[in-house]
Amino acid sequence: MNQVSRWSAKALVTREKTGFSLAEIIVATAILAILGSVVISTGFVVSSGDQERYQTAADTLSKLAQAIAGNEPTNAQSSFKWVVQKYPRQLSQLTTPITTAETDICGAPYSAALTARWAEPFWPTEFRSTGTILVRGFTAQNDLGTFPEANLGYRNGTTGAFQAAPSGVGFRTDGAISIRMTSVTQADAEGLDASVDGTVDGSAGTVRYSPSNPTSVDYVILVSGC
Repeated sequence: MNQVSRWSAKALVTREKTGFSLAEIIVATAILAILGSVVISTGFVVSSGDQERYQTAADTLSKLAQAIAGNEPTNAQSSFKWVVQKYPRQLSQLTTPITTAETDICGAPYSAALTARWAEPFWPTEFRSTGTILVRGFTAQNDLGTFPEANLGYRNGTTGAFQAAPSGVGFRTDGAISIRMTSVTQADAEGLDASVDGTVDGSAGTVRYSPSNPTSVDYVILVSGC
């Protein structure tokens, strides 16, 4: 091997031994940091893994709201509301046949005629009375949130105040119920809020929660009547 070849071989071995330069490592680290996080439209920064989890939770809740109260004018009605003609009181009523011993969202017992309408589950997996994990970090309680525990309910047409259920003269039947998730970390509540509403504000929008850690999160569903 001539002298030039020996020098070239030595340089190659030296390069292999030393690996990447400090500058190269710094650049690679910066790129990985950028790829490893996602800045959503609100400026709220989350990891790509958490962003995927929040979006999955948002999609699941949207589909669940449809199973509870969805209305598809151009398709056969398949939600609990449009099949049974009442809003359910519990998530488990979506997956277990209802009985006359159970009540709807307004606390009225289901009649035999209404229980006969329940022919098949409205959701593919069973909801448990003790709570069901929708996505990691988000466990839905069985009871749907309503007046007064979720500060949701029906608005009185005269006073505008929330009330437990429509009654009397001068009321509107519009209102809100919620899918309630308990013991959610503040970070997860904000991440879900940003994915659903595009903001981080627990006092308004579809996702509601208080500034505490952990907190309860309500995914609001607009309803009409019982």
